[in-house]
Amino acid sequence: MLAEIAMIAARDSMRVGYGAVAPGSHVAPMDALLTAMFDGPAPLIDRSVLRALPEQRYWLLDQLESLLERTALESPLLFLLDDMQWADHNCHSAMRTLPARLLGLPILWLFAFRGDQVSAEMRDVCEALEEAGAQRFVLGPLEEPAIGQIANDLLGGTPNTDLLTLMEGAHGSPFLLVELLRGLLEDRLVRAVSGTVELVEPRLPSRVRDGMRDRLDQMSFDARKVAQVASILGGSIRFGWLAAMLDISPSALLGPVDELRRAGLLADIDGELAFQH
Repeated sequence: MLAEIAMIAARDSMRVGYGAVAPGSHVAPMDALLTAMFDGPAPLIDRSVLRALPEQRYWLLDQLESLLERTALESPLLFLLDDMQWADHNCHSAMRTLPARLLGLPILWLFAFRGDQVSAEMRDVCEALEEAGAQRFVLGPLEEPAIGQIANDLLGGTPNTDLLTLMEGAHGSPFLLVELLRGLLEDRLVRAVSGTVELVEPRLPSRVRDGMRDRLDQMSFDARKVAQVASILGGSIRFGWLAAMLDISPSALLGPVDELRRAGLLADIDGELAFQH
């Protein structure tokens, strides 16, 4: 979606800067913003003019404001900052400060983040921006027509009933759906027959399993352990069962379960804890 927005903006003669926050990027304060401003194939600003260091937050914000003001007077700017749920304190300060100071200039800011994984500080920043006039757009799960279009695009045909059932496991997540379909093609688990795509074998492809292992590898040891034991329980997951299997007190599960919820792996579904997909 951000790539499509960037293409539209470029057609309207806006200069576009893009940056994404990586997990654990707190060692590089404001990395996403600085990347959007100074990096990429066509940098908005020459990095050599930057004098303040990232750790000098006050002076850095002051200089970034001056640089953006001069650049925006030359042509309209669009900043696309992705995965802001992992943003650090310095990045939050920049989000809160720069759009407000540069409000009268032709600069469009677009911050993308996973709503169920944001920190309390990020929520405060969003509320402050909305009070200043920012708009929030919530992207819900894909609807059935869109899911069918994506399947047709990637598979070259209409999915049959068994394949549609497997696709429902993505719960409308564009990323998971595309990973599933690409994985099915890579593992040759689907075939097209007279315009209809059917499952050869009803199992998850290696791409999806490996991707989930990679996500778990980024989490704490306790969270990974809870996820592994919870996967054995299937459907609904009860704290008492988890605690008994792990031989710990239910209160000791609060931290790991919260981490899994913020990562989008576990969710409160119909009043019970369960895997989100």
